[in-house]
Amino acid sequence: MQGRPAQAPAGTARSAVCVVRWASQLDVPQGVGQVVFDGRALAFPEGGSYHADVAGPCGERRIEALLVRSAGQPGEWRFELAGPGFVPGSVRPLAGPVTQVSGSGVVARLGGAAGERVVFVFRTQP
Repeated sequence: MQGRPAQAPAGTARSAVCVVRWASQLDVPQGVGQVVFDGRALAFPEGGSYHADVAGPCGERRIEALLVRSAGQPGEWRFELAGPGFVPGSVRPLAGPVTQVSGSGVVARLGGAAGERVVFVFRTQP
């Protein structure tokens, strides 16, 4: 499933805006997730891959991902970041069963229970 470009949040017209391309690979049987980018719901990926561009203020950014539904079996949820505004090496996990951190993303090993979440931050610059 492919996302569509997001528009800059209201109030950022006079501030620097950074665009980040993010990708999600949800490999949890019958998994449905919710991804909240900078405090606003952005996507509800169902198993498999999802990607979109999102614009917002430059600086520290935050992604919160919640497993909403699954078949109760374990799996992985991968996130990758890229784009002109993304600062490689700035990814830092805050919560969740993160098993791998790279210069451009995280991998979490989920048990398959609804309500599991992964939270991480990263930096953007113009």
